[in-house]
Amino acid sequence: MMKKVCWIIEASSGIGDVLTFMLERKGYTPILSTRTKDKLLVLNNALNSHKEQQVVSCDLQDTVSLRTTYDLIQLHCGRFERNAFI
Repeated sequence: MMKKVCWIIEASSGIGDVLTFMLERKGYTPILSTRTKDKLLVLNNALNSHKEQQVVSCDLQDTVSLRTTYDLIQLHCGRFERNAFI
């Protein structure tokens, strides 16, 4: 069975924050990213599965940053099932 992984971009507040908790309860391992990593560390510490998920910084306006982050997630987690752009 494939590990259920979801990459949540701009997860640090609002809908991204809520979505992260909802997906975690459904058994997904969240990969959290936003431009500033510090905000995500607070959310990361509040999650139950914080040993598995990753926090990565990513600037959506920079295509190199976006591609590098995508490649990093694929390397660490393999193919993932979902992404959520918030």
